[in-house]
Amino acid sequence: MLHVDHCVDMIRQHIMCTADQGLVFSHWVEGHDHRHVDFNTQHKCRNFQKAVDWAIAHGKQPDMSELVRHPGAKDLPDYPENLTRHSGGYKGSIYYQT
Repeated sequence: MLHVDHCVDMIRQHIMCTADQGLVFSHWVEGHDHRHVDFNTQHKCRNFQKAVDWAIAHGKQPDMSELVRHPGAKDLPDYPENLTRHSGGYKGSIYYQT
């Protein structure tokens, strides 16, 4: 269930951060007592391949020996995906429950 919850939350975050601001209209149709949504609208999509190409060109997989642990860094008590709002969260997380 935690895995499914994580996936749904990732989809929610993506939708909130990249929401399509195009308008979707509804129309009254002759002989019907309610409006019908017209999903036949134009959308401006991102060039996904361009984003992939940029990520490949600019990405770097660091050598683990290059990673620096800064003084004062604190360890989480568990993996972040296990510290969701359902389990009480952790301080510093938007899901932290007081």
